[in-house]
Amino acid sequence: MRRARLVLAGCLAALVAAPAVRAQTTGTVPVTATVDNTALVVQPVSNLDFGTVTRGTPVTVNPRSASAAYIDIQGAKNAQIVVTWTLPTTLSTGSGGVTMPITFANNSACYNRNSNQANCTRYNPVNSQTRRVRNQNPPNNNIGFWIGGTVSPSATQKPGVYRGTITLTAVYTGN
Repeated sequence: MRRARLVLAGCLAALVAAPAVRAQTTGTVPVTATVDNTALVVQPVSNLDFGTVTRGTPVTVNPRSASAAYIDIQGAKNAQIVVTWTLPTTLSTGSGGVTMPITFANNSACYNRNSNQANCTRYNPVNSQTRRVRNQNPPNNNIGFWIGGTVSPSATQKPGVYRGTITLTAVYTGN
């Protein structure tokens, strides 16, 4: 009887431990990737120009005005890009450390896929923008960005030409 129990216990253990047998099959799919040879190009077209300003009087340039800076970006058709501005806080004469404040408001920049400044969508240049390049063949595979701002000369601002640099950086997202 004891031997029968051991044999029965061994059979039960084998049944519990044995994996279920199932049908198995596999399939394959080809994988391709085409690398687009269109470079991402950031092309400055015009500078931000405040013109001649008067001491003690702030001057604002609207991003939709002719005095706004214009930068055209060309890239792969319909590619998604992230655009970031690096903005100065002062302009300088370059000699003697004389500076003048420059600021950017929440509507100081704008963009348009058709490079139409009059209908560009305004935004705060402090915030990066994720946008798509125009879905057209070159040279119409672009998107335009404009930026204005405000300079605030003091009442005792030293006369001279004040300069600074605004940098726009564009990067493909891969989407």
